[in-house]
Amino acid sequence: MANPFQIRWLAGWWFQVIHEGGRVLLEARGYGICLRRPLLAGETPRDVADRMIWQEDRRRRMIKAVWQHHGQPDTETSATGSVSSVPVAAEPLVAEPLAVAESGPVPEAVVACLR
Repeated sequence: MANPFQIRWLAGWWFQVIHEGGRVLLEARGYGICLRRPLLAGETPRDVADRMIWQEDRRRRMIKAVWQHHGQPDTETSATGSVSSVPVAAEPLVAEPLAVAESGPVPEAVVACLR
């Protein structure tokens, strides 16, 4: 097996066996990302590569599905008919005054830092 190598059914990915920190790792590069997984006893580099890309693909599909279902903000159509991406608040936002703790006078060192 050559190093780096490719797997026919995983087009767009390059794999390389590397040694780092006394461990053998499989590094995958493709589509702008780099993944690394340890090569365990009894596993072939092709098995690890296949499992690594399958897990990454599954993770990305799940993130995309959640984003499509929950991630898009509410939008409002303006007078011109274009859609703005600013979320619409149900009620106007009003700032509430901060509660001041009654702990005594403020030390001069703190006052000097605030200037």
